[in-house]
Amino acid sequence: MSTNRFFLRSISIFQELDESEILIIDQIAEEGSYKAGEIVFRQGSEGKELYIIKMGEVEVIKEGSEGTSQLLTVLEAGTFFGEMSIVTEETRSATIRALGECRLLKIQKSTIDRLSETNSGIILKIYKELLRILAERLRLTNEHYFFTKETLRRLRSM
Repeated sequence: MSTNRFFLRSISIFQELDESEILIIDQIAEEGSYKAGEIVFRQGSEGKELYIIKMGEVEVIKEGSEGTSQLLTVLEAGTFFGEMSIVTEETRSATIRALGECRLLKIQKSTIDRLSETNSGIILKIYKELLRILAERLRLTNEHYFFTKETLRRLRSM
């Protein structure tokens, strides 16, 4: 088993795939390197790829309308990003910047689209897991929103 195949098996969105399907993902994933501070993509740019962090860390940065920016989170090896634009076909919702030397696997949206025509079972399994992950993120966001709203309400009543 190649290093990427072993690595891909550990990624949550690929965990339901069998060995032959992992091999297909391994064949379509392109590996690239990024230096510290290098921008992977910018907020507002067209989303054409899904990325998986093989090595290193990236920052997720939200840029404000007045030139301000806010660090949202840091993503580590074994996580993925860029999935929102692949699913919704909207522009990138944040900027991604390499924190240090990074190795990323990239899967093109056009390749995913072609794969959905020839092997829809793979895409169905990936999207099902992606939907589960996005639903969990939404649940956590809702909890955070509720907690923040309750905290503000308590502060106002003081």
